[in-house]
Amino acid sequence: MKLAVSNIAWDANDQDKAYALLRDQGVAGLEIAPGLLLPGQVDPLKADMSACAQAKDQASRFGLQLVSMQSLLFGAPQAQLFGDSHGQAIFLSTMTGAIELASRLDIPNLVLGSPKQRGIPDGMEFDLAKKMWRKSLRAIGDVARSHGVVVALEPNPAPYGTNFMNTLIDTMAVINDVEHPAILLNLDLGAMIMTGEISKIDDLLDEAFHLVHHVHVSAPYLEEITPHAREVGVFLDALGRRGWQKWISIEMRQNFDALMPSIATCLQHL
Repeated sequence: MKLAVSNIAWDANDQDKAYALLRDQGVAGLEIAPGLLLPGQVDPLKADMSACAQAKDQASRFGLQLVSMQSLLFGAPQAQLFGDSHGQAIFLSTMTGAIELASRLDIPNLVLGSPKQRGIPDGMEFDLAKKMWRKSLRAIGDVARSHGVVVALEPNPAPYGTNFMNTLIDTMAVINDVEHPAILLNLDLGAMIMTGEISKIDDLLDEAFHLVHHVHVSAPYLEEITPHAREVGVFLDALGRRGWQKWISIEMRQNFDALMPSIATCLQHL
């Protein structure tokens, strides 16, 4: 397993300080939120090749490879997977912009969480919702495949403000229904703790492992992971037994002081 850290864990003004800490701790991967990687851009999703090259070069000076992107719909509240035609169009265009940015940054994975933009409206029939997610996610998958990237769907429990893909089981069902090679799974520890699915990690991975494209080591509400060291161990050990060799990203809210202990907690199980 290869360790990365998401840049939502620090303020953009502390970027070089954080990069140096990651380098010194042996971390080689960086997951990014576009606005934090490219804080000087009016619209980070439209950053040109020059700005992208500069951001990549800055990370590479510290031995960091950009491996994943999150916060794809940040600042686009009108983007709605189950919205009217306008909301759906903004959802697709914003996701297309995120995919194109990932391509310019040579990032192979995008994590689609964005709970507030994927809620099924009250009263919508399930069959209609299924038609809508199939159409939109397959369209996004086609764009992703054309750029050589994967969109990994992330379970978001109900307390995060959505009623769609709340659990790992829910999310697997959607991925299997969409049936697109560029629409896969982001396995998220914090979500599994909140839903209780961590207690069934081995059984669930037997079903889900072939769908997993990226992994988040997180805690509920993106708090520091060290208080959940036991669950981190159970989670990473289960992945290790199945031969997971790709990236795992520590994902937590802005908390620079928690970076070192969080990294140490993960390294114990890699």
